[in-house]
Amino acid sequence: PTFSFGSSSSNLSGGASASGISSGFNFAPAPMAAAPAPGTNVKISLSPVPAPSLTVAKAATSNNNDGDEDDEPLPPEEKTELASADDDWDSLLTVKVRAYNYRNDNLPRKFAGGALKVQQHKESKKRRMVLRDGAGKVWINIGIFRGMNFTKKQQASKTGSRPAGNITFVGINDKDRGGEMFTLVCAMEDLDGFHKILEESST
Repeated sequence: PTFSFGSSSSNLSGGASASGISSGFNFAPAPMAAAPAPGTNVKISLSPVPAPSLTVAKAATSNNNDGDEDDEPLPPEEKTELASADDDWDSLLTVKVRAYNYRNDNLPRKFAGGALKVQQHKESKKRRMVLRDGAGKVWINIGIFRGMNFTKKQQASKTGSRPAGNITFVGINDKDRGGEMFTLVCAMEDLDGFHKILEESST
């Protein structure tokens, strides 16, 4: 905006243009109105001037929590429903993992992370791997079948970093995509026990 500190014939009183949109700020004194004649009733309005409305734009934030979308707490009824989804399953092992899959270029992509459970159905005795995020979204639900091959490996670690290992296998996490290769990375101290129960589940 432009600032005018002198009088100008093009500025209207009050700093408004003829179209009703302010085009600048006029600090020149407005001409004084003539005093009312004696005996004239003068009405003075005490109505408050409405404040200008302010629109605050909310910046979009990115959520980098492993493909997790909304990670807000679940309401009580949804927590109950989520817990009941495991009522028919016994947990055999829980291990913290980082999960990777491979696409057309054969490069690993991390798509999930958290506490993975190896579970067994109470009646059918079928086993599966399940991983949910804090909001209850299922990222891994892979059945363990006879003949599946689980390859374990110790990862090369940087100096000072915690030793880790991984287990690679082919499984079905999405029926539309079919069989995919997955790698689950875990702490080195969890690797042998994790691999052992997967091997037992596939025989």
